[in-house]
Parts: sequence; structure tokens; C-alpha cells
Amino acid sequence: MGWDDLIDLGLDLAGGLFDHDDTRTRGFDALVVSRREDQSKSIRRGRYLLHLARFTGEKGWYRCEERDFSRMEPGTCAHFEVKEPDFITSCTRWMRTPEQISQMLIEDKGD
Repeated sequence: MGWDDLIDLGLDLAGGLFDHDDTRTRGFDALVVSRREDQSKSIRRGRYLLHLARFTGEKGWYRCEERDFSRMEPGTCAHFEVKEPDFITSCTRWMRTPEQISQMLIEDKGD
């Protein structure tokens, strides 16, 4: 999946966050984009993940549904709690509008 596809997918998901008629994203408060760095056989590889997050009611805590869109495999969903702003890696940012998501992805494109 290329960057353009990821940006389009992120914008589609972010748009759904504000569309209360969309049952797939109803109740989510934020879209999170994160990058994991994996060390495997001395080769460094990065993976970008998109997360839909619900605020749990506790200050700074969200519950996320994780889907690894670099693999696009069904059923790769996990539930876990994260504390803002530290989340998986320092590359993560919390996104609340399509414009913020798009800008973040454009900024990271040169990494």
C-alpha cells in the first residue's frame, strides 16, 4: 500500500468519525496514526498503523481498535488502552480532523 492510498484511507476514516450515520465509526473520538519500528535481522523496517480510538472517561486514556493496514489482513484487530501522549512510539500523533491527518502524513513522507 502506497502513501497516497494510506492518506486516502486515513481521510476516509477521519470523515467517518464525524458522520454519526456511519455505524462503523460511531462512538469513536479520534483517529490515531502511528509508526512502529521493527528490528529484524539487523534490518530496520517501519510500519504505519491506523487506529480508531474511544475516550474511556479516564483522563488521558483511550481504548483503540488496531488494524494493520500495511497488511490489510482481516481480523487483525486488538483492543488495548494507551495513555496520551505516549503511544507505541514517539512518532504517534493524535488526529481529530482530516486536515490534521493529511498534514501529518505529508510531513512524515520525507522520513
